[in-house]
Amino acid sequence: GHPFGFTNQGCDVYTRTVYGARASVTVGVCATLGVAILGSILGGLAGFFGGFWDSILSRLTDIFFAIPVVLGGLVLLSVVTSNTVWPVVGFIVLLGWPQIARIARGS
Repeated sequence: GHPFGFTNQGCDVYTRTVYGARASVTVGVCATLGVAILGSILGGLAGFFGGFWDSILSRLTDIFFAIPVVLGGLVLLSVVTSNTVWPVVGFIVLLGWPQIARIARGS
């Protein structure tokens, strides 16, 4: 059957919902993978090498923690002219990795 029913024109509502959610799911999955990979690598490097590299990567993490996410997003995405989801994914990865890096460094 058709769990969400039909529209007045006879279109399946479930199919249209899934089709409309493509961009949101793409952003969510790709941004999560990007943040996890980048944060794990940088946090792991800081924790493994320690000393000078730990100090540099920890300060870089602190700098990115200081950027307000909403304001940073407005500024970064206002200069992008692309109509794809990839600038949004890049922005989320750029401002989201410090949390994972801090967790990975402490492990």
